[in-house]
Amino acid sequence: MILFDGAGDDYCPSLSWLGETLRGTSFLHLDRQHSASDQYIISLYWSTVTLVCAGYGDVHSFTVTEMLTSTVLMVIGTLFYSYIAADISANIQTKDTRRGLYKVKIKDIRKFFRVCDVTPETREQVNCA
Repeated sequence: MILFDGAGDDYCPSLSWLGETLRGTSFLHLDRQHSASDQYIISLYWSTVTLVCAGYGDVHSFTVTEMLTSTVLMVIGTLFYSYIAADISANIQTKDTRRGLYKVKIKDIRKFFRVCDVTPETREQVNCA
């Protein structure tokens, strides 16, 4: 199957990634002219954008420097968001643990009141019966 025959008759639209690659134009993501470190940054940017679900919308990085900056900012944002979610979760778990311990102590006090026949006046003073 011929996609580009060199004579100007191309079977692949110029806006597709394959057409851009076959023409050798500056399609940054599959460009063989960039160094290995640039290609690593490009692939790291792609994987970060994919994992963070930032998308490939209207505003995206074009140069390697922009990609590196965007990747660092996305990782920092993800770590910050994860820290906040973990902190909230830990606070909820701590409160549940304290509440559980409180309920166990109140249950023990009520059991003690029943076993030892504590007077209603004392129960009211303790305020847990």
